[in-house]
Amino acid sequence: MTQTLVPIDDITSGQWVAVGAANEYLCIDETLAGADDDTTYLSRTAAAMPTIWLGHVTAAVAPATTGGIVFGVRARERGPGLTSSLLAIDLRSDADGTIATRALTVSGTIWATTTWTLTVAEEALITDWPNLRGRIALQSTSALQVRVTAYEVTLPDPPPNLNGWWFPMWKFT
Repeated sequence: MTQTLVPIDDITSGQWVAVGAANEYLCIDETLAGADDDTTYLSRTAAAMPTIWLGHVTAAVAPATTGGIVFGVRARERGPGLTSSLLAIDLRSDADGTIATRALTVSGTIWATTTWTLTVAEEALITDWPNLRGRIALQSTSALQVRVTAYEVTLPDPPPNLNGWWFPMWKFT
Protein backbone atom coordinates (compact mmCIF):
# COMPACT_ATOMS: atom_id res chain seq x y z
CA MET A 1 0.00 0.00 0.00
CA THR A 2 1.35 3.43 -0.96
CA GLN A 3 2.23 5.60 2.03
CA THR A 4 2.08 9.40 1.93
CA LEU A 5 4.14 11.24 4.54
CA VAL A 6 3.13 14.83 5.34
CA PRO A 7 4.56 17.25 7.93
CA ILE A 8 3.46 16.78 11.54
CA ASP A 9 5.60 19.48 13.14
CA ASP A 10 7.89 22.36 12.29
CA ILE A 11 11.29 21.86 13.82
CA THR A 12 12.37 25.39 12.98
CA SER A 13 10.20 27.91 11.19
CA GLY A 14 12.86 30.29 9.89
CA GLN A 15 10.64 33.38 9.59
CA TRP A 16 7.99 31.81 7.33
CA VAL A 17 4.51 33.18 8.09
CA ALA A 18 1.62 30.78 8.68
CA VAL A 19 -1.53 32.01 6.90
CA GLY A 20 -4.83 30.39 7.90
CA ALA A 21 -3.40 28.09 10.61
CA ALA A 22 -1.75 28.34 14.01
CA ASN A 23 1.50 26.56 13.09
CA GLU A 24 3.61 26.50 9.95
CA TYR A 25 3.33 22.75 9.39
CA LEU A 26 -0.49 22.95 9.54
CA CYS A 27 -0.33 25.18 6.46
CA ILE A 28 1.36 22.51 4.33
CA ASP A 29 0.24 19.21 5.87
CA GLU A 30 -2.08 18.28 3.02
CA THR A 31 -1.23 15.91 0.21
CA LEU A 32 -0.33 17.51 -3.09
CA ALA A 33 -3.62 16.36 -4.61
CA GLY A 34 -5.68 17.62 -1.66
CA ALA A 35 -3.96 20.96 -1.05
CA ASP A 36 -6.29 23.72 0.08
CA ASP A 37 -4.27 26.36 -1.78
CA ASP A 38 -5.48 29.85 -0.81
CA THR A 39 -6.97 28.75 2.54
CA THR A 40 -3.75 27.76 4.36
CA TYR A 41 -0.19 28.30 3.15
CA LEU A 42 3.26 29.46 4.17
CA SER A 43 4.23 32.90 2.98
CA ARG A 44 7.52 34.69 3.00
CA THR A 45 9.18 37.67 1.40
CA ALA A 46 12.59 37.04 -0.05
CA ALA A 47 14.39 39.69 1.98
CA ALA A 48 15.36 37.27 4.77
CA MET A 49 15.81 34.12 2.61
CA PRO A 50 14.20 31.93 5.29
CA THR A 51 14.36 28.16 5.80
CA ILE A 52 11.81 25.87 7.46
CA TRP A 53 12.54 22.34 8.70
CA LEU A 54 9.60 19.94 8.83
CA GLY A 55 9.09 16.63 10.63
CA HIS A 56 7.10 13.97 8.76
CA VAL A 57 4.63 11.30 9.74
CA THR A 58 6.76 8.20 10.32
CA ALA A 59 6.50 5.56 7.63
CA ALA A 60 4.50 2.56 8.84
CA VAL A 61 6.79 0.26 6.88
CA ALA A 62 10.15 1.32 5.50
CA PRO A 63 10.03 0.54 1.78
CA ALA A 64 12.55 -1.59 -0.02
CA THR A 65 14.98 0.47 -2.06
CA THR A 66 13.23 0.33 -5.41
CA GLY A 67 13.60 3.73 -7.02
CA GLY A 68 10.04 4.91 -6.47
CA ILE A 69 10.13 7.41 -3.59
CA VAL A 70 8.70 10.77 -4.68
CA PHE A 71 8.76 14.10 -2.84
CA GLY A 72 7.20 17.36 -3.88
CA VAL A 73 5.73 20.77 -3.12
CA ARG A 74 2.89 22.98 -4.31
CA ALA A 75 3.82 26.67 -4.59
CA ARG A 76 3.19 30.00 -6.36
CA GLU A 77 4.14 33.67 -6.36
CA ARG A 78 1.95 36.16 -4.51
CA GLY A 79 0.85 38.38 -7.34
CA PRO A 80 1.09 39.12 -11.06
CA GLY A 81 4.16 40.73 -12.56
CA LEU A 82 6.51 39.56 -9.83
CA THR A 83 9.87 38.02 -10.58
CA SER A 84 10.42 34.32 -10.00
CA SER A 85 11.60 32.77 -6.74
CA LEU A 86 14.12 30.00 -6.31
CA LEU A 87 13.36 27.41 -3.62
CA ALA A 88 15.67 24.65 -2.41
CA ILE A 89 13.72 21.55 -1.38
CA ASP A 90 15.60 18.99 0.71
CA LEU A 91 14.89 15.56 2.10
CA ARG A 92 17.13 14.43 4.98
CA SER A 93 17.18 12.51 8.24
CA ASP A 94 18.95 13.18 11.51
CA ALA A 95 21.33 10.23 11.23
CA ASP A 96 21.83 10.27 7.46
CA GLY A 97 22.21 13.97 6.70
CA THR A 98 20.98 15.37 3.39
CA ILE A 99 19.60 12.68 1.10
CA ALA A 100 18.44 14.82 -1.82
CA THR A 101 18.23 18.50 -2.74
CA ARG A 102 16.23 19.85 -5.66
CA ALA A 103 15.87 23.39 -6.96
CA LEU A 104 12.46 24.79 -7.86
CA THR A 105 11.86 28.04 -9.71
CA VAL A 106 8.44 29.39 -8.73
CA SER A 107 6.85 31.92 -11.04
CA GLY A 108 3.33 33.04 -11.75
CA THR A 109 0.20 33.24 -9.65
CA ILE A 110 -1.21 29.79 -10.46
CA TRP A 111 -0.51 27.06 -7.89
CA ALA A 112 1.89 24.55 -9.44
CA THR A 113 2.78 21.10 -8.13
CA THR A 114 6.31 19.87 -8.68
CA THR A 115 7.57 16.40 -7.76
CA TRP A 116 10.91 14.61 -7.94
CA THR A 117 11.68 10.90 -7.80
CA LEU A 118 14.67 9.86 -5.72
CA THR A 119 17.31 7.75 -7.40
CA VAL A 120 17.99 4.28 -6.04
CA ALA A 121 21.33 5.62 -4.72
CA GLU A 122 19.55 8.45 -2.86
CA GLU A 123 17.00 6.02 -1.40
CA ALA A 124 19.81 3.79 -0.17
CA LEU A 125 21.04 6.71 1.99
CA ILE A 126 17.86 6.61 4.11
CA THR A 127 18.38 4.52 7.23
CA ASP A 128 16.70 6.74 9.81
CA TRP A 129 13.03 6.57 8.70
CA PRO A 130 11.53 7.82 12.02
CA ASN A 131 13.52 11.05 11.69
CA LEU A 132 12.89 11.86 8.03
CA ARG A 133 12.78 15.64 7.56
CA GLY A 134 11.90 18.08 4.82
CA ARG A 135 13.40 21.51 4.28
CA ILE A 136 12.10 24.39 2.21
CA ALA A 137 14.48 27.29 1.76
CA LEU A 138 13.93 30.48 -0.21
CA GLN A 139 17.13 31.04 -2.20
CA SER A 140 16.55 34.23 -4.19
CA THR A 141 16.16 37.80 -3.07
CA SER A 142 14.57 39.04 -6.28
CA ALA A 143 11.04 37.82 -5.59
CA LEU A 144 8.62 39.81 -3.47
CA GLN A 145 6.74 36.89 -1.94
CA VAL A 146 6.36 33.15 -2.41
CA ARG A 147 3.65 30.87 -1.02
CA VAL A 148 3.83 27.12 -0.34
CA THR A 149 0.66 25.14 0.37
CA ALA A 150 1.74 21.46 0.43
CA TYR A 151 4.79 19.24 0.93
CA GLU A 152 4.75 15.45 0.84
CA VAL A 153 6.83 12.32 0.44
CA THR A 154 5.21 9.31 -1.23
CA LEU A 155 6.55 5.80 -0.71
CA PRO A 156 5.79 3.18 -3.35
CA ASP A 157 3.85 -0.01 -2.83
CA PRO A 158 6.16 -2.74 -1.53
CA PRO A 159 6.79 -5.61 -3.91
CA PRO A 160 4.44 -8.57 -3.47
CA ASN A 161 5.55 -11.27 -1.07
CA LEU A 162 5.54 -14.52 -3.01
CA ASN A 163 7.07 -16.49 -0.10
CA GLY A 164 10.00 -17.61 -2.20
CA TRP A 165 7.93 -18.88 -5.13
CA TRP A 166 8.89 -18.05 -8.66
CA PHE A 167 6.38 -18.37 -11.44
CA PRO A 168 7.76 -18.71 -14.97
CA MET A 169 6.07 -16.76 -17.71
CA TRP A 170 5.90 -19.57 -20.25
CA LYS A 171 4.19 -22.91 -20.64
CA PHE A 172 5.33 -26.27 -21.96
CA THR A 173 3.57 -27.79 -24.98
